[in-house]
Amino acid sequence: MAIDPAYESSTINWNLINRLAQRTAEISQVPKQGSITKKEARKGTRSREEQYGFLNLRTKRWMENYTYWQEVEILGPHWKLRSTYHNINTDVRGEISEYHEENLWALSQDGHLYKLWKWEEYSTRTGQDEGLDVRTMTDEDAMALDREIKSSGNGTPKRGVSTWGNKLVGEILYTAKGGGLMQALHNLEKNLTQHQV
Repeated sequence: MAIDPAYESSTINWNLINRLAQRTAEISQVPKQGSITKKEARKGTRSREEQYGFLNLRTKRWMENYTYWQEVEILGPHWKLRSTYHNINTDVRGEISEYHEENLWALSQDGHLYKLWKWEEYSTRTGQDEGLDVRTMTDEDAMALDREIKSSGNGTPKRGVSTWGNKLVGEILYTAKGGGLMQALHNLEKNLTQHQV
């Protein structure tokens, strides 16, 4: 389907969107979601000592480096504007792999707009890996919300591959770029949750 020329020639009005986001964060009565955290490896130094010698009367002291894991907040309390997910499971010739992805568009309690991307991957051949990224919303992130969400999935595995989820790949529903983001903010401002829209 062809993209509407009015949409194509429009630009995102970030000044208006940011003012609306600030106002919405101040007045919305919809309960916020909790913080999102991830574990990060940190390096530290600690002093060690060891007793030795006759009757352990001598002491050896030294500093050592070590690594520890710490929970780090990457997105504080927030409202979910929209989310999508996608899953792929494969079982080909005994090699099993799973991939899970979630995208979240969020308004923080201080009125800033963020896009979060979280993924997990597991394979019997390569093991487990995961990632979590959060960034300030970009033009592309805002324009993704202009599209219709389409559920997808093949139900039964084809040649050992099964997929399911939803993605923002449908038709463009708005006549100007950023219209979906503005609608999500208006809905939140009117105290409508994603499920009530």
